[in-house]
Amino acid sequence: MEPHGRGGRAFAGHGWRDRHAARRHGAGHRGGRERPPLRRRGGGDRAGPLRRLGERLLHRQPAYLLFDSRIEQRFAPPLYPPIRAGSVAALARQLDLDPATLEETVRTFNAAIRPGATPLDSRTVGLAPDKSRLAQPLATPPFGAIPMRPGITSTNQGVRVDRRTRILTTAGVPLPGLYAAGVVMAPNILGRGYLAGGAMTIGAVFGRIAGREAAAHALA
Repeated sequence: MEPHGRGGRAFAGHGWRDRHAARRHGAGHRGGRERPPLRRRGGGDRAGPLRRLGERLLHRQPAYLLFDSRIEQRFAPPLYPPIRAGSVAALARQLDLDPATLEETVRTFNAAIRPGATPLDSRTVGLAPDKSRLAQPLATPPFGAIPMRPGITSTNQGVRVDRRTRILTTAGVPLPGLYAAGVVMAPNILGRGYLAGGAMTIGAVFGRIAGREAAAHALA
């Protein structure tokens, strides 16, 4: 399980479960080796895995992120209270899942954990997919679940801009009177990956530049 707080990160848990109580992806899916590749210019259709994950979440809802009481103590209280129960089977019944299947899923996950030098290095072996980091057992009652829905925290795609935040064509030519700031142009700054707080910083800094440039263009 992976201890995370709010602010764009997943809550603690060792992965989400689909409506059949089967494990689908680790909670660390948004980072590290479990992160699906994205489409990048000239790189072909590499967004397929992420798109298919979103389609599964949309069409196979609900899915749930599971955790135990030990892990729950390590992340900030969620906005909406989790669903809790004294056992995995009881939690499954509350979620309208098959208790035997969920119990077996949890047992299989716990047995696959291989501790590392630190909790960050703990991983699983033999699962599909394996969890590459922060694998912690689901073992201490009460147990909890948070319903999961697809969403986008940030994007690795967007419009190209110059230093004046003018939007550029594919030929690198500025489009007159058209400016961009914030997440829509964040890949110009971040490149690959995601930096916590980056969207607000980029929005504030380049929003000021874009506003100044747009005003100058309007008054010219």
